[in-house]
Formats: sequence, C-alpha cells, structure tokens
Amino acid sequence: MKFYVATKPVPGSRRDYDGRIDLNHADSLLSGDAPRCPACGRIIGLRQWLPPYRLEMETWGRHYGDFECLGEDWVISERLRDLFLCNNLKGLTEFEEVDIVRITYRRGKPEGSVPRYFKAVVDKQHVTVDQQASGMQWAPNYASADEMTDKQWGLGALGCSVCLWREGTFVRLNKLVILPETWTGEDVFHARGGVDNIVSHRLVTICEAGNIKGVQFTPADQFEIDYYPSEMKCLRREYGTYMDRENDRESRQDAYRTMAAIVGRAVDFGVDFDPDRDVEQSVINAIGHRLRATPEN
Repeated sequence: MKFYVATKPVPGSRRDYDGRIDLNHADSLLSGDAPRCPACGRIIGLRQWLPPYRLEMETWGRHYGDFECLGEDWVISERLRDLFLCNNLKGLTEFEEVDIVRITYRRGKPEGSVPRYFKAVVDKQHVTVDQQASGMQWAPNYASADEMTDKQWGLGALGCSVCLWREGTFVRLNKLVILPETWTGEDVFHARGGVDNIVSHRLVTICEAGNIKGVQFTPADQFEIDYYPSEMKCLRREYGTYMDRENDRESRQDAYRTMAAIVGRAVDFGVDFDPDRDVEQSVINAIGHRLRATPEN
C-alpha cells in the first residue's frame, strides 16, 4: 500500500489559490485530559477538544476548502465527509457539525455558499512508523543548535516500547515508512512513533476524483521533517520554489530575493518585478551551479 501525508497547501501555490482555509477557535477552548501511554504514563497526544465547536474561518482561494487540521482532529466539509462515508473509508469517526461564526475573506469571497463543516476524530491505535527505515534522528539533549544542523544523528535510546518515546531531541525524518504488518486497512490515521495525518492511496484517489479543495498529499517516500535544516537545504528549497512556475508571483519573487542576497545581488523587498523577465540570469546560474556541486544529504 502506498501512503501519503495530508497537509494544507503551501502558501502561494496553485492549490492554495484554489481553496485553502484556516480555522481557529472562536471561544476559549474547552478540553478534556490528554491521552497517556498505558505503559510509561507519558503524554502521547493533545487534549480532547470538547463542545461547543465554534470556529472562525479565513479563506485564501477561489473556493471554500474542504480540509483543515485542528490539533489532532480533522475539520472537513460535508462534501468530503459524504465521500468518505459513501466509499466505506476507514479512520475517521465521531462526525460532529461545527459552527462557523465568522469568516474573513483574504483574497475575495469564494464561489458558492459556505459549506457545512464537521469535526472528525482520526484513528490513533496501532499503525506504526518504522523509525529506523524512516531515517528518524534524535540528538542528545546537550547538543547545540549548530551540531543539530551539521551532524547526522541516529535513533535515540528507546525509552518505551509501547509509545516508542526516545531520549533526546527529535531533529529530522528523511522519509516516512510504515511497518506493513501494523496496517489493517485504515485510510486515515496518526501513526504510533511520530507522524500524523497519514492517508491511503485509496483516499487520495477518491479526493482527486472528487476535486477536493484545500489539501495537499505528499507521497510518504518524499515526506520529510527537518527542524534544523542546513543552509544548502534551505537554498535548495528556495531554488525549487523559484523554478516552479505554478507558484505565485510573490513566492517566486521572495525566493529570488533570497538567492540574490546569497550571491551578493541584493534586491529591495519593496520593489515589484517580474520573476521571469526582470531577473539576472547570472544569479540563477550561480545558485544552480552551487546546488549541483553539493550533493544532497
């Protein structure tokens, strides 16, 4: 089975302009107790969100989005909920309608009427991350920020075989690998061992066929987390943003400004320019050469 990680679209991307929403609690959050590991007693999740479910929404796209994460819960549109139930997908339960009490339109009012939205609880039982195969790294607690950036670390000492808590500071994950024997057909789940909002290929196919808005699915073998990225990794990210012409004008401008500053060609942030026509090709060539000369970790 092929897995993906569900996230909101990158700001400025095509999917972002198509239909991203941000949701925030409208009132003081009422919450229950946080779940604890039955073996070691450590907290292994966020406090349970209790009613009333009153939310404020910000819209960023041409359509109302269908997806948002609040804590460990999903908030999804009625359309996505119906697709989930009609296709007998597994992993979301306890659908309860939420009340959208205020809407702020950041890029104009989206098309159509405001959908109904539902809170849903994500399965968090037994599906497990293969921490070794995923390249997960923990640095010792005494390591400096520079050491966490520059060094490659291994797995920290295992502190609990049930919740998979490890000693040290979690630094990075190179890709996501699920232990196949722990998966029993769930289409949405938070994995034991460190990664949330994982979905099946079946759910991705249904969402794409249904033109679901406001969600991005990253293949598990391309998903990474790095809380202490190197300068070259940041530069590679900016170069990728600039070269992707599906990204919006502002995002590509900002990426070019960063690259230009690195090679000593600073660009005034207050100046608007065409990211294709009004740039120095020497800057792009210099950054590309630098990246090609430096292999990825």
